[in-house]
Amino acid sequence: MPKEKITVAVVGGPFLGNLTLVGDWFGATALPPQPKSEYRQTVFSHHAPTVLRWLRDFDQELEDALRKVGVGHLESRDYAVEKIDNRIRELRGAGK
Repeated sequence: MPKEKITVAVVGGPFLGNLTLVGDWFGATALPPQPKSEYRQTVFSHHAPTVLRWLRDFDQELEDALRKVGVGHLESRDYAVEKIDNRIRELRGAGK
């Protein structure tokens, strides 16, 4: 897929949950699962103001994450692949 159609952000820290958006029409948000359990407390919504707020919050988080590491949208895919490759190398080195 061309770079101009992809934006990726790598965010460290605790896993805060899951957000699924289908355009600005439908959304679902879920709290993170606890150890040895499944997702709970998922909220589904097609309430336009709620879905729009979730969409805007997501966009803002994405922008903040890219700004924090100094990466633009067009470079974000390569940056993410590099981070993943580095992590795989670290894990391989730790397994020796």
